Amino acid sequence: MGDNGANYADVIATTHSGTKWSAQPVPAGTEGLNSMACPSTTDCYAVGYISSVQGTILATTDSGSSWIAQTLPAGTADLYGIACPSTTTCYAAGFDSQGYGTIVATSDSGAAWSAQAVPSRSFFPAAVACPSTTNCFVVGTTGPYHAEIVATTDSGTKWRRQKVPSGILSFAGIACTSATTCYVAGTTSSLDGVILTTTNEGHTWGSQAVPSGSSFPTAVACPSTTTCYVVGENSAYRGDILATDNSGATWIDQPVPSGVGFLQGVACPSTRTCYAVGTVPSGSGGLVLEGPSSIITGLS
Repeated sequence: MGDNGANYADVIATTHSGTKWSAQPVPAGTEGLNSMACPSTTDCYAVGYISSVQGTILATTDSGSSWIAQTLPAGTADLYGIACPSTTTCYAAGFDSQGYGTIVATSDSGAAWSAQAVPSRSFFPAAVACPSTTNCFVVGTTGPYHAEIVATTDSGTKWRRQKVPSGILSFAGIACTSATTCYVAGTTSSLDGVILTTTNEGHTWGSQAVPSGSSFPTAVACPSTTTCYVVGENSAYRGDILATDNSGATWIDQPVPSGVGFLQGVACPSTRTCYAVGTVPSGSGGLVLEGPSSIITGLS
């Protein structure tokens, strides 16, 4: 999923554990896709943009044989993150056509999407996680240089800001292992990587120790209550993967194959199987990594 280099979106999929990837057709005119959520093996939603002022949400109910564009509220522009806690309920976040943060939601499989009020129009969302159909978190930045987490416990009727430690520049990824426990990855004002966790629905967030050199985490995946993976870019501008199997008490830097640049996304169907997507160092091509054979080491 992403941009094929010719300013048009691509979706690729595998049903062979990554040994074979196939391109799937997307609606004409879709320029870029930023994020995807699959609440079942056949149902997926992808978000992105058609133009700089028009966002898009694509949906499939047949494992990607066909992708259909859904209707968004007027003024919805580029969407960056989406989470679907059920096949019918999804939340997506990004920008409106005026450049302000926006959150849209559906409870009927995308037949209707509605815009929800955000705490501040200067909030720039980056990622979404929803441990239930009523509880969701959106992370990002409140301009110009302050990381932000907003959360809802009532299906988006009200989104509330949560208090985060000072000195954090931005958040880029989030994953929740339960309704109370979540992990957020981002970058500090000194351009070091940071991982926060909460075990009380975000009432408090605490920092976890991150290996030095992990500068720009971008995405988080947690296949179990204790195991999580974070991908991004290190201080040498190469792909970076961190892993924990003890709820973040320790994060271990994972060996990444040579020729891997910026990693932008990760999904883990099990604690020992993950897929990470990104680019080669020059940025001129995409790649998919699969673990654990060449990636996940050092865990119990």
